[in-house]
Parts: sequence; C-alpha cells; structure tokens
Amino acid sequence: MLDVRERDAYESGHVPGARLLPRGQLELRVNESCRTRRAASSPWRVGRISTLAAATLRQLGFRHVRRVDGG
Repeated sequence: MLDVRERDAYESGHVPGARLLPRGQLELRVNESCRTRRAASSPWRVGRISTLAAATLRQLGFRHVRRVDGG
C-alpha cells in the first residue's frame, strides 16, 4: 500500500506496512516493480491529493487502486 501524504502526516500514523510516497514525488519514484502490488492512497486535505494520486496511478498502469477514506 502506498501512502501519498507528506512525511509528517505519515509519521503521525499510517496503515501498517504502508510505504510512504508523497504525491509530489509519485511520478518520479514509482517504478515497474510496484505495478504488481496493490496501491491505495490515504486521504489528505479533504481527499483531493489522494484522488489525484489514484488517477495518476491508474494512468501509470496500476490496476488495483483504491482511495482509503478515514485517513
């Protein structure tokens, strides 16, 4: 699972096993090996960031993308 929030939000609490990949770095740091993993984005700032991240991941070829409500 990917967590697209900033580091301080991630460090204040995240889903166990979630990997930090801030939205601003998503296109630069996501790689082919991630495509077989499930990807979910945690909401931040009323879900706008996670909605954009989910759309980007789908455009990059991820098939199992979900936006997680409840941060």
